[in-house]
Amino acid sequence: MTIEVSVLDSPDLFTDNRSLLFHRPKTVQDSTAIPQLGAVTFISEKSDASLKLTDLAAACGKKAFSLIRAYCGEPYKGWLFVADGPWREATRVVLHQRLWKNHRNLIEAIPSGTRSDEIEIKCGTTVRYAGLLEITDGLIDMATNAARTCPSFAIIFSRRNDITLASSIGQIFCHSFPKEDGLKRTSVDWMSLAIALCPEGDLLLRVTGLFDDHEAAVDLIGTPKDLLALRCH
Repeated sequence: MTIEVSVLDSPDLFTDNRSLLFHRPKTVQDSTAIPQLGAVTFISEKSDASLKLTDLAAACGKKAFSLIRAYCGEPYKGWLFVADGPWREATRVVLHQRLWKNHRNLIEAIPSGTRSDEIEIKCGTTVRYAGLLEITDGLIDMATNAARTCPSFAIIFSRRNDITLASSIGQIFCHSFPKEDGLKRTSVDWMSLAIALCPEGDLLLRVTGLFDDHEAAVDLIGTPKDLLALRCH
């Protein structure tokens, strides 16, 4: 069955749009410190009862990946940012399992794919782990749906050679989960992550659609300049 995917443009995520709305941080006095951000959104609606959200999300993901690769080419690689959700007590079991042992399905899907070391982040007696897994062609569907169902995951397209370094992953983690009122987030803050990464030329993929939703969507987030180049390609 052919799955239809609609595409819409949202050139400014800080004003009303059809993708996602960002609210300018109140703590930033100088508005010029906030980069312009937009999105190209791929949406697929459930036209048949037999279709599942996994199918709809995969179709949107493939469209987004195809667009990026057609324009960006080899220098850009897709990465699944994998991070623990809740903080966990640093027990012997947790310290032994770390990150990848908890995501064997992703690792075993593409055993030859590049993956980073597991980066440990501590907060008092609790700990979380984070890492990056390269999204090869055989992992697109699984990575897209993993990002859809796991609020602490994100998909990043980047041409940076140093993105898998511990320091880079640590920065991605900090921008993904900034403190709010002294509390650490456990789901990705897309505005914070986009403000940090997109001006450097990175692109983000945010996947939505859960439970009884009748549609799934992939928001391709970037600077208006990069998105315009993509759409005009």
